[in-house]
Amino acid sequence: MLSEGYTKRAGIFNYESLSTMFGKIEKTGTSSEMDNMVLAAVISTHLLYHQFIENKNDLFQNLPLKTLSVIEEL
Repeated sequence: MLSEGYTKRAGIFNYESLSTMFGKIEKTGTSSEMDNMVLAAVISTHLLYHQFIENKNDLFQNLPLKTLSVIEEL
């Protein structure tokens, strides 16, 4: 979820900015609270992209709506 290829394919985040952060984390051996928030946001967004945009989950394929009902309010 954090690779250069996947980040560029999704096209949501700037990989060069992420790469700078990865380098800082590698150099210092630690990450700040802000770094952790960025990592969580990128991973979460890429998981959603994978699940819903790339449609990789069979459960969310275009299935017929069997239980759809219309409720009218009076």
